[in-house]
Amino acid sequence: MGDPLGQQFCPPFCDTVIREHYWFWKPNTTNRVKNVSTLVQEYLTSVGRGCHLILNLNPDPYGLVEEEDIQAYKGFGEAISLLYKDLVFKYENPQLEVGFEMVWSLQEYLSMEKGSVVIMEDVAQFGQLVAEYELRFKTLQGWIGYPEQGSSIGHKRIHPFPEAFSGEIISAVSLKITQLVTGDMSIVLREVSVYDWSEAAERGYV
Repeated sequence: MGDPLGQQFCPPFCDTVIREHYWFWKPNTTNRVKNVSTLVQEYLTSVGRGCHLILNLNPDPYGLVEEEDIQAYKGFGEAISLLYKDLVFKYENPQLEVGFEMVWSLQEYLSMEKGSVVIMEDVAQFGQLVAEYELRFKTLQGWIGYPEQGSSIGHKRIHPFPEAFSGEIISAVSLKITQLVTGDMSIVLREVSVYDWSEAAERGYV
């Protein structure tokens, strides 16, 4: 177990393969190439939870990468670009007091069909400090009942909009830090932002 108050920081890594169950090239396995939506989910559950994603590359005996793999890599890259293409809102260096909710009103209403809230700590300057937090969404009918609860943020935490509220319109998001590992009562985050994933959803990536 790591020491959250230690002097060294070891970033987590998640490795995966482009062909399910095969780290190295093997003949007759093109049917195991992952589709783009699967790769995006692996991105959201690795990079989106503060980790580094390592995706393998498996050239054949001639040093070539097969076309099926190339198309999967290209589609994956395009999908990730779309996740960050349509920025709705961005707030840099917000200072939050522990136990107090900070609310950001959106400049334009956004359909909750598909989208995300991205929270980032300034790990390089302050380390990874957040131990617990709550994220809430406000619709045209008011604040959604129970908040989404998180146990850490780290370099980046991506919160896709809750599918239970698909089709709703949101006008604000709020973030409350409930505990820091240091016991301090305030923190300066790197940024909080909201992205519209409509185009990525239209292409079947999310």
